Amino acid sequence: MIYGDMGGGGGHQKNMSDKEYQKFLQSEKWQDFRKMVYKIFGYRCWFCKKNNVRLNVHHTRYYKTTTQKLGRRLIHNSLRWFLVVCDSCHKEIHRIEKEEALEIYKATKEFKKRNYPYAKMRMPRKYAKRIVDILNA
Repeated sequence: MIYGDMGGGGGHQKNMSDKEYQKFLQSEKWQDFRKMVYKIFGYRCWFCKKNNVRLNVHHTRYYKTTTQKLGRRLIHNSLRWFLVVCDSCHKEIHRIEKEEALEIYKATKEFKKRNYPYAKMRMPRKYAKRIVDILNA
């Protein structure tokens, strides 16, 4: 398995500064969460299904409410809005986001429509449930 960078390509948590967001992405809590998500997704890209490639945890949406605390800022990331994607798919999603001036959810949806029309846009409930069970154990 090959772990990629920790975050998105440009559209990040809107209620945090870039510096705060980068600090969050380096936190032990986020790193542990990433590894757990990679494992549950079977160490493969959600869209192209490639494995043994560099992977990223992709946020398809960002929210201001909270489940994780970082300093004075609060972050909420609903589990179902995370997907594991390879570097190639991740870069293409963020290219669409920037070039077409779309918010991240719409850029991800456009990428899916163009390349993988039958893929789901959200983490399956069973995956999210497994993560919650692990976190609560």
